Amino acid sequence: MQDYGKPCPGPVPTSEALAARATNPELPRPNVPVPYDFTKPVGFKAGRCNAYVPNDNTLSRLLWTIQYFVANGFYVVIDYHPHGTAIEDVVTDSVTNFVNAWMRVWTSISCLPNYNTDLKGRIFLDLLNEPDGMEIVWGGGGRQAPLDDYYFAVMDAIDSRSPGQVLFLVQ
Repeated sequence: MQDYGKPCPGPVPTSEALAARATNPELPRPNVPVPYDFTKPVGFKAGRCNAYVPNDNTLSRLLWTIQYFVANGFYVVIDYHPHGTAIEDVVTDSVTNFVNAWMRVWTSISCLPNYNTDLKGRIFLDLLNEPDGMEIVWGGGGRQAPLDDYYFAVMDAIDSRSPGQVLFLVQ
C-alpha cells in the first residue's frame, strides 16, 4: 500500500493567500471577505500533506475527494480522460465495457451514506473527455462503435440507477 503522505513544502496558505492567487494581480482586489474557509480534513497533521487521504485503493481516494470538495461547498466534475494508458483501452474497447466501468464508479458514489443528503445534484459526469483522441467519433468507424452508442448506453444505465440526479457533460 502506497503512503501518499509526505512533508509539506511550507505552511498551508491562508484563505486570503489562496484568493489572491486566484485573481488577476493587475486588477484591484475588491474589499470583500474571502467567501469560504476550507475545513481541515479529519486526520490533518500540520507539516504533513495528504496524510489523511485513503491509501487502500484509487476508488477510495476518489470517493474521499468527492466528499471532501462537496463538504466544502463545491460542485464536482468527474472527468474521464483515458488517454495514454493501456488499461483504459479495455474500458473503451466496447460499449459494454464502458458502461460496466462507469456503473462501478457511479454505484460506489451513489451508495455512499451521505449521497442523498449531501452529494446528490452536486456531481457532474464528463463521460469521455476528448473522445476523438481515442478514435471514438460520432459516426463510428474502425473498431469503435459510434460515440452516441457509448454516451447513451452509459446515460441510460446511470439514469436507471439514479433517475434525474446527474448532469452529464458531452463533447
